[in-house]
Amino acid sequence: MSGQGGAVLTNALNSLAAGALLSVVLLIPVVVWQYRRYGEIAEVRLGLIGALLVYCSALVAYTMFPLPDPSTLTDAWCARRVSFNPDPMDGVRRVARATQGLPHRQALLDHTVLELVFNVVLFVPLGWFGRRILEWKVLTTLAVGVGVCLLIELTQYTGIYGIFPCAYRLADVVDLVTNTTGTVVGIALAMLFPRLFPTSDQLEADADRAREVDRGRRWLGQVLDAAYFVIALAAAGFGLALVMSAAGLATRQDPSRLWTVVMVAADLLALVFAVLSFTGDGSSLGQRTTFLRPVVRGSKRAPSGRRRLLRPFVTMVPVAVLVFGQPTGTGRLVGLAWAALAVLSILLSRRGLSGLALGLDYSDKRERPA
Repeated sequence: MSGQGGAVLTNALNSLAAGALLSVVLLIPVVVWQYRRYGEIAEVRLGLIGALLVYCSALVAYTMFPLPDPSTLTDAWCARRVSFNPDPMDGVRRVARATQGLPHRQALLDHTVLELVFNVVLFVPLGWFGRRILEWKVLTTLAVGVGVCLLIELTQYTGIYGIFPCAYRLADVVDLVTNTTGTVVGIALAMLFPRLFPTSDQLEADADRAREVDRGRRWLGQVLDAAYFVIALAAAGFGLALVMSAAGLATRQDPSRLWTVVMVAADLLALVFAVLSFTGDGSSLGQRTTFLRPVVRGSKRAPSGRRRLLRPFVTMVPVAVLVFGQPTGTGRLVGLAWAALAVLSILLSRRGLSGLALGLDYSDKRERPA
């Protein structure tokens, strides 16, 4: 699992970038999952999930990259290449040879020693994350650590399953030993140091407790509404593109028909979301995710049918129609300005634009009647 020293910094930066990208892509699904399971956002666990994604990216980066130039992997090079080392004690002998006669300080900083130490350290987070975040049992975490290492070594030994004509990195049993050691150290650290945040069971036990409805929660509900709409529109647009391209109704050279259909789909989806907001207690999909329900201001009464009907037409429907359904730039600018006004209204007042216009407020659905 040894890599080229000059690629260490590059791999670190790539890991951070890939982990950050994965965190952004998975942010909405993880937030929705946490709300449905815990009844709120568990901020510490959310941050640690982001750290876990960065770690997974680092694990891939440091074990698989940099990839070689395929033109350099000639038959002669592959014939000379040693692709597998089955000796678990070879690491000890390598360290002994490299540090023989060296002062202690210089021996500790020797590249061979640092390489073995790095292979241990690389798997310490896996043991810790497995126990603390994923909450696996000790044996499960250890088995996963060994399994991940075996998968990495097999991937290296097969030249990424035949992508390259031979192994471009050494599959080494020494790595299995050091990586397993790192997993054990991570498990031990998780057991030795006290837990600084609640477990999943503790969070789930408190999931039914009503929380304060603040601006952040209202803002999250609106962000989720926008995300649900964009995801639905993207899915509908992709499906329409496939159907119309297969039917010869739209091409890359003339995509205008497709764009027209997508705009119509956006308008129809806005109406569908409006109907969904009219059902039940009148809450939108994003508000249902965050356990919010609209009530008449100054009371806990549900809004009348007229108010429930009008509420989505104050914000979501006009924004969707103007932004996606208008062929002119002026209409889209008006829609974007309307959306900005809706966001500003939540920043200034948790009631939001529809609440201010229709005399509504919001309460937690989990509140029990007095």
